[in-house]
Amino acid sequence: MKRILLVNACLIGDNNGTGNTLASIFKNMPKSSVYQLCIDFLREPLSNKQCLFVDKNFSFSRYLLANRRKNKQQSEDAAKHRANISGARASGFKAVLHEFFRGLADILPVRISKNMCNYIEEVKPDYIYTCGSSITSLKTSKKISKKYNIPLVLHVMDNWEETLYSSSVLTKPFSFLLKNELKKVNKCSVQNLAVSQALCNKFSEKYKVNYLPLMNTVDEIAVNPVCYSRDKLTFMYGGSLSINRYESLAQIADVLHGVLGNDGYVFKLFVPSTQNTESMRSYFEGYNVVFSDYVPRQQLLVEYNEADVLVITESFDKNFCDFTKFSLSTKVPEYMACGKPVLAYLSKMLYSYEYLNSSNAALVADNRVFLAEAINEIQNYDKRYNLALNGLRFVKKNHSREYCSKVLSEIFK
Repeated sequence: MKRILLVNACLIGDNNGTGNTLASIFKNMPKSSVYQLCIDFLREPLSNKQCLFVDKNFSFSRYLLANRRKNKQQSEDAAKHRANISGARASGFKAVLHEFFRGLADILPVRISKNMCNYIEEVKPDYIYTCGSSITSLKTSKKISKKYNIPLVLHVMDNWEETLYSSSVLTKPFSFLLKNELKKVNKCSVQNLAVSQALCNKFSEKYKVNYLPLMNTVDEIAVNPVCYSRDKLTFMYGGSLSINRYESLAQIADVLHGVLGNDGYVFKLFVPSTQNTESMRSYFEGYNVVFSDYVPRQQLLVEYNEADVLVITESFDKNFCDFTKFSLSTKVPEYMACGKPVLAYLSKMLYSYEYLNSSNAALVADNRVFLAEAINEIQNYDKRYNLALNGLRFVKKNHSREYCSKVLSEIFK
């Protein structure tokens, strides 16, 4: 079995999209085959032989900045909390300044320290793997790859190339440097990964490197559709309200109310506790919407099972569409694997619109008129059952453990 060294700021199993995707991809690989190099000074090191946390010898200037930032972590957390509540992209001079200093930290020099060398020589990885979501991760991966002549695999999990450091003229130099590092990393690569076919197509064409699609994988797939015949339907969304998703969800609630009436539906929202606030709930007043804090995965699966229709949405704001246009929500395979029909409210600008539409497992709408038509249609039990059945077939083909193993064996030969 090949040994793989992951070089990222995010770790397998972190409570975010990247951490969950990494966990699903590498879950079935032997522990002795997966190692991690964490390049985030803000994290508290774990006592774990499978992971090395960089020290001050990696980048002393970054180490000093990280210590300074740790002292302000409380105010940073409060700022993040406010950003989560608004769900909006950071704006204004203060936000631009924040991204500017983040960029300055990202371009600081890094070196392969003695501690890192010892770890790499002990692990003896056959491949270096990185998500490349920062200049630092790209530079570090490339340095290790060249120093030890180890093949490098890039796994693009978002449209970082266009969206990172894009907020103002001040941060444009960092955007240029990021693209330059991406170009260098692709020159070092033979074959890479991306979370959607759209990103594969974009990067393959631009960098003349073969990309294979691989996103989060599901282990538990329902044998048959799980559908109920009842008059009052339960619609459910589980996820974040950030990047203006709350606006789209409020529109869905409004259309549900108009089509089904107050007694014809209940719309359950399972969201992070920092977003389950009075100010956020005020957007849904007058509708039959029930807010709950996000629950552990196993409990969430129980909630999915009790629902009639699972909901996926993104912001329709063009600025936010630039962030999500090539991405695919981790909820897509998770929902389908439950044997449930999906109702999607998405802009046609997004790859997820095309992907879900082609799956025949979801009713997809890009405006309120089509959304109302979809809600009317999904009231039919047979329609829900057939959508769920198509979803099970689709997820087995594109997001199963077997598919993941096939792609990984092609990448890590």
